Amino acid sequence: EEDPIVAERKKLNISENRLNKLLPPSSDTNTTRLKIGEEYSFFDKMGPLVVNKDGTIGRLDNWHEMTPAEKNNTIRLLQRRNRIRLAALRNQTDHLDEYEKKRVKDLQTYDPDNPMGDAVE
Repeated sequence: EEDPIVAERKKLNISENRLNKLLPPSSDTNTTRLKIGEEYSFFDKMGPLVVNKDGTIGRLDNWHEMTPAEKNNTIRLLQRRNRIRLAALRNQTDHLDEYEKKRVKDLQTYDPDNPMGDAVE
């Protein structure tokens, strides 16, 4: 069976020379060059997505410096934290365990102007 990328390129009649003319080389020395149809994992290079309390998404700046054990622990923690934060944002907690439901409640009542939850007079 033909590779879908190669098939699409044939369908669009894009030769490799023409494609190279359309995509000028980058002057960035950290650029990863890929050949058409070559497999590449952005996850390995960029790391997992982080869901912030406000729903924005980011990445870890130090992912490339972590050891494999640190990466595994980080993924495990981020999966749970992202699940909790997404549930809080969506207000859907049926699929969460009791600890996660408590964390959702904490997030929903979090006041950035009073992060310690002190009584305000």
